[in-house]
Amino acid sequence: MLGLGNSLMGGTVLGWTPAEIPSLLHWYRKGVGQESDTGDSNTNCDLWTDQKGSNNLTAVGTDDNLSPTLNADGTITFDNSNDIMTLATELALGTFSIYVRLSYSETIAVDYLFEKGSSDFFQLSNKALIKVKIGGNGRHDYVVNPELPEDETPFNIGVEREDTGGTTNDIVRVYSAGVSQTQSGGGDGIEVITQLYAPSRLGKPTVTSTWHEIVICNDALSSADRALLNTYLDSI
Repeated sequence: MLGLGNSLMGGTVLGWTPAEIPSLLHWYRKGVGQESDTGDSNTNCDLWTDQKGSNNLTAVGTDDNLSPTLNADGTITFDNSNDIMTLATELALGTFSIYVRLSYSETIAVDYLFEKGSSDFFQLSNKALIKVKIGGNGRHDYVVNPELPEDETPFNIGVEREDTGGTTNDIVRVYSAGVSQTQSGGGDGIEVITQLYAPSRLGKPTVTSTWHEIVICNDALSSADRALLNTYLDSI
């Protein structure tokens, strides 16, 4: 449901931002709160400030090969295997929603978006397959349809875990363009809430990706907020 003062016009939501999601935990905005070291050949993003909490993202270094590139439009490009941004405090989430708007300029191949080694990750295996692992437990695979673009077209993807009660009904879902994707292959899409999701960093790319915005919540989204978030991300 739209809040008071919000309206729809031209496919965008006027006045609505992720700040209106009750469970918003961290928010990294395009072109906001970014600091760079301009002494190198590229303008590097050394800090991406959390616009909701204080869990800032920092690069592992300040030269071209240790920090992603901050582009003129406020997007951030990871194009070196050493490009890593680390959370000040690693996440420890039971229920959650994590969404990112990004794009690729080449073939997507085993790119870990959020990770802590092999125990916790949200991974794009290719343009048609996403993998999720939580707390060192089994991996859950999701078929993406339609396939993700590889021509620099931005897209929105996310992962959520909902507490549906009991110990065997805590459902992990993957979303593309706000639409739930099919769990198929490894795993069963169920991971108990007590097994926390704890990624500590993003980046370390195998292929070049450009990030626009990141939204992290400590609960699954309502269908209304999910739709509003997808529309907001499309508009930035």
